Amino acid sequence: MKRTKNLVLKFKNAKGKLTNYTIRSPKEGLSEQVVRQAMEKIVKANISSSEGQAVFLGTEGAQYTERIVSKIF
Repeated sequence: MKRTKNLVLKFKNAKGKLTNYTIRSPKEGLSEQVVRQAMEKIVKANISSSEGQAVFLGTEGAQYTERIVSKIF
């Protein structure tokens, strides 16, 4: 059985839709404040754009996700 954990950051883009940014094998137990501050830095840096529009325009949320794969053969 293989277990993987990700941190999914949810941003609003320039078109008002949600965009996810996934971090694989993140540090566990991050507080809301730490994650929110990191996300706000990403938004302020304006480092990503698609067709001239900001991909990360505002923060919407964050969550840890876990996936378990059980190989049959």
